[in-house]
Amino acid sequence: MSEIVVSARSLPVIAEADLVVAGATFGGIAVACRVAEAGHRVVVIEPRTYPGYEVSALYRPWMPERAAADPPASMAPWLTKAMASTAHDGEVALHPDLMKRGLEDVLSAAGVKLLYASHPVGLIYDGSDPAGIVIGNKSGRQAILARGIVDTTDWGLLARLAGFQTPVPSCPLAIRVKRTLEFTQVQGPLSGTLEAPANIGIVNNAVKVHQGFLGAEHVLLEVEMELPLPSADHGGRMMMEIEARKRSLALAAHLIQKHPAFNNAWFAHTSPELTFASPYQVPSQDTARRLFVLSSAVVPVTGGDPAMQLEPVTAALTGEELARAVVKALQSTGRPAVDRCVARCGTPVDRQATESDVRELEAPGRGRTYRRVKLPAEAVPSTASVDILVAGGGTSGATAAAVAAESGVKTILLEISSGLGGTGTLGGIDSYWFGRRVGFTAEVDRRYTAVAEQIRAPTTGQWNVEGKMHALLDWVTEVSGEVAFRCCVVGAIMDGHRVKGTLVATPDGLRTISAKVIIDASGDGDVAVMAGAQHVYGSSRDRLPMWYSLAPFVKPGKPQNNFTSTVDISNVEDYTRAILAGRRRWDGHDHATYLAPRETRHILGDVVLNLTDQLLLRRFPDVINICFANCDIKGKSSSDWVVWGLLPPNTEAEIPYRALVPTGVDGLLVAGKAYSCTHDYLATARMQADMQNQGGACALAAVAAVRNGLNPRHVNVAQVQQQLVAAGVLPADVVSRRIDESPLSEAELQKLVDNLTGDEPFYLKQGFHDKVDAPSILILLGTAGERIVPMLQQAHAGATGNRRLLLARLLGWYGSPDAVPTLIEAIQAELAQGTLPPKSRKVSFAGIPPDHGLMPEACYLLYTLGMTRDLRAISVLEQVASLFSATLDDYRDKAKGPFYYVDAVAYVAERLGSPQAVPVLKTLHAKDHLHQMTATGPEPDFILERLAYLELALGRAMARCGAKDGYEILINYLADARALLADHAQDELGVFSGKDFGKDFKAWRQWLEGQSHLAPHPWRGRID
Repeated sequence: MSEIVVSARSLPVIAEADLVVAGATFGGIAVACRVAEAGHRVVVIEPRTYPGYEVSALYRPWMPERAAADPPASMAPWLTKAMASTAHDGEVALHPDLMKRGLEDVLSAAGVKLLYASHPVGLIYDGSDPAGIVIGNKSGRQAILARGIVDTTDWGLLARLAGFQTPVPSCPLAIRVKRTLEFTQVQGPLSGTLEAPANIGIVNNAVKVHQGFLGAEHVLLEVEMELPLPSADHGGRMMMEIEARKRSLALAAHLIQKHPAFNNAWFAHTSPELTFASPYQVPSQDTARRLFVLSSAVVPVTGGDPAMQLEPVTAALTGEELARAVVKALQSTGRPAVDRCVARCGTPVDRQATESDVRELEAPGRGRTYRRVKLPAEAVPSTASVDILVAGGGTSGATAAAVAAESGVKTILLEISSGLGGTGTLGGIDSYWFGRRVGFTAEVDRRYTAVAEQIRAPTTGQWNVEGKMHALLDWVTEVSGEVAFRCCVVGAIMDGHRVKGTLVATPDGLRTISAKVIIDASGDGDVAVMAGAQHVYGSSRDRLPMWYSLAPFVKPGKPQNNFTSTVDISNVEDYTRAILAGRRRWDGHDHATYLAPRETRHILGDVVLNLTDQLLLRRFPDVINICFANCDIKGKSSSDWVVWGLLPPNTEAEIPYRALVPTGVDGLLVAGKAYSCTHDYLATARMQADMQNQGGACALAAVAAVRNGLNPRHVNVAQVQQQLVAAGVLPADVVSRRIDESPLSEAELQKLVDNLTGDEPFYLKQGFHDKVDAPSILILLGTAGERIVPMLQQAHAGATGNRRLLLARLLGWYGSPDAVPTLIEAIQAELAQGTLPPKSRKVSFAGIPPDHGLMPEACYLLYTLGMTRDLRAISVLEQVASLFSATLDDYRDKAKGPFYYVDAVAYVAERLGSPQAVPVLKTLHAKDHLHQMTATGPEPDFILERLAYLELALGRAMARCGAKDGYEILINYLADARALLADHAQDELGVFSGKDFGKDFKAWRQWLEGQSHLAPHPWRGRID
């Protein structure tokens, strides 16, 4: 195995504890709780997004009835609630979601810090003694210092990294593994075993039946197979897993087609990972008594079966026993000294070694100061050298890898989860919304349909999650693409400005992969950002992205859309917070294993697509993909178009090749939703069907780059377009059409103004079959520029009724004070009944505000009034504040719209930037649920996060108006657990003060106390 030398650096210390436990297994949680109860600080890190590996990752949600009668301490608080009420065949079934929540609650109650989606990749030493671990995640690499370490990884990874005497297994080995298949709607009851066909490869041609939590119709089949382990590394394990999945599908298809009990069954779920004892066997602790091992990798002291450590009760009891030894060891172990500590993830090298330029993220928490540990230069094993590396096997990445491999180039696909498909499978969004179902998406659908017919799953409108995951995996592997699950990119290997590989956290530790071209299909632009690409997170206004989802599975294999609030995927603590909160936002049988964000980073390219481009139906000569949807802004719109009142129609939106090539970074293409566009543009151009096509388009461009020895940005786009035409992604005319972007003449503009009636719609239909083929008159007038203002002013002066109001709104769009009297008159008419009126427009799929930009008409008028920056608006703001009163239920109401009234007042005040607006802002801030809304931990009620945003918006507006109270609010939010709110507060403080104190609360307080005068900072930007 070759190696790449990674240059020296330092790692941020994100936690200092007495004990760090690598793995939220039943055993790991038991030892963590007991040690914490003894008064020690404990951190648990878990590579997955859920706890309870022995039950959840292996998907064995059952336990012997006798064991449930006297459970271990870490299971007792939640077990009764999570158990089925009756036993079956001597077993009790477990409720997967209640089990996960129970384990998380036990850790929380014990004061244990939990971090999800973090792989252990190295150790920290204080001299020769282990003094903590290095973890890798979407935030890069970080250090956790500790006096003791418990390794519960399934193959004893940390013990092996520490140099324990561990013989490497002699491969190939024949290993017996188990996998669980879950079915509902079975015509039971069933018990004992079921016969399996001889040609599938099931041990003894029989599978064991377990009854699920939901009763007789809910069946879990324990399937045993004997599989070859070609090598004792992650690659060897992946080969076993892929073969096991093929056999599992064959068994499911046989039962559904042949066994009468399964005639109407729903194939719901399979275990994400295989059940088998570690091929490595390691001693249980080192001579320094600082590193303990607790998994099936441990050599049994008195004989016995190591696989017993995969049973949850046995693992928990072993953990409780081990805790006593750990507590005793901690009593004689000193704290590690940061300045003496050295991290190690690879093999030390001498000073003559040629080092590679590896770039990583500096720290997970923006603006925070971390102590750091040294990481000397080291050699990291290289597992592959390929033509194309696809980072991310989700909506776009799976298609990209399949198309690339199908083209005959050597391709590897890295995926952070345990299956392909991302949002559409493990993320629980099991249907298309809009999108063009042509080209590569049509091929995905064809392949899924073939699988669905075998298991009698839906083939239109919705899909079976397991069926789609299998179809994608089968496509990639049948064309010789290599797949690696549970791998997270933590760094980019650079040659100048060119990315030539990645640093990857794997279940085997840190590895490198070299590639000629990389397709960043992470959905979050992970590789691009690590390589130094410029980016924007969410909205450029306030970092607020569209909502994320941790989808509830209301029944096995039946997910429910549940997008609720925001997450910063680049901050491991916020990522963990979002998982903990999301799991408590909807009761269900289980929750998705992939936290699915609708939007995160936008990687900036040579063109940044915005909503104006979309509204004008702009065409591009280098178009690489065409999207079609409504403007599905699930969250808060920041575009002035939307707050002005324009709800965009269904449109086709072209994505040019330049939007997929990061500025300043070579060797890289961005597939999926992290391409170069704005927050509001993405609302339309992000649908699953379209992102699948985008992945395929990136693959064709990457293949062209490989074959011609080119940087991807220099690929002949016209030739790629011809391939996309042949594939059905693009229409034939894109290669020959003429694009005319000539502006309208003065006469044409005058005619548009003259023809205005006042009844022109700000909102057009968004039904599935509605589509506009030309920009509306309002869009043409709104993009005409300042030359149209005199025409509008003249028309407005002599207009009446609806026409006068429409002309005033257009003048307001351009900031003209001529609009103010008419706008104020219209707002006062809306408020004449003495209450704040609800919304009147209808969008059937709009949820709890803010959503789709759908708000009361008075709010659109208020925002428009704010665009004029006219002090006459203050009297209207005062009237709104005097009428404002809202309960928590009002904020949940889809019609009432109190969220928008508060936000509109803040919007107007920010643009005024006047001390005269401060009293009305203070009045609103004093209202119920609009003050003291900061949070220190996970918040299950997502409405409270939206109210916290409103408090932050009010504070921001006060600060822009020169009020000290506004600064106080912003400073308070620096410590908020919701990272994006804290980051936005830091952004605004930096803008107002010209200082950069990060999130140093004390420094900001001291600075504020020293200010005798705070200048106003009116916001004069426009976002489209």
